[in-house]
Amino acid sequence: AMCRANLRAKEAFGGYTILTVTPDSIQLQERLVSGVTKAPWLSYAIASRPQWVSDAPRPDYSINAANPQVSEVWSVQEASDMGSGMFLSGDKLVYTNTAGEIKAANAANGKTIWTYKTDGKIYSTPTVQNQTVWCASSDSYLYGIDLRNGKQRFRLKNNKAVVASPA
Repeated sequence: AMCRANLRAKEAFGGYTILTVTPDSIQLQERLVSGVTKAPWLSYAIASRPQWVSDAPRPDYSINAANPQVSEVWSVQEASDMGSGMFLSGDKLVYTNTAGEIKAANAANGKTIWTYKTDGKIYSTPTVQNQTVWCASSDSYLYGIDLRNGKQRFRLKNNKAVVASPA
């Protein structure tokens, strides 16, 4: 498996983390853009093989019985995957989906307040600053959307698809 990062510290270029899973261990190491793979920065021995349930029920709400103090306030079913986090700003919850939509919902009841459609899938977690929702899309743009009404305020072009979060 591979995990990308745009953090590069003092390096000229970034790199990515390689995750290697074997029957008895898990190892993480950094590979630089130059192709150099560094020594593992974490090695974890697996004491015993995990027991996987091959026919686990989906969805599984059994944990709710063990936590009666927790209850669902509202839920939403999107038509596409939600591949990022959410941002709560006052009474609005801002989230995205892989249909390329940035949405604001009423945090109290989950009702959609507005939807802004981009031309690419979104894996970016939105952030809010000065009533502007900032979110990147795989269509190569960073969007600045007015939190109050969902109208585009900014659209900044990048050279490639953006799948990272702006904050």
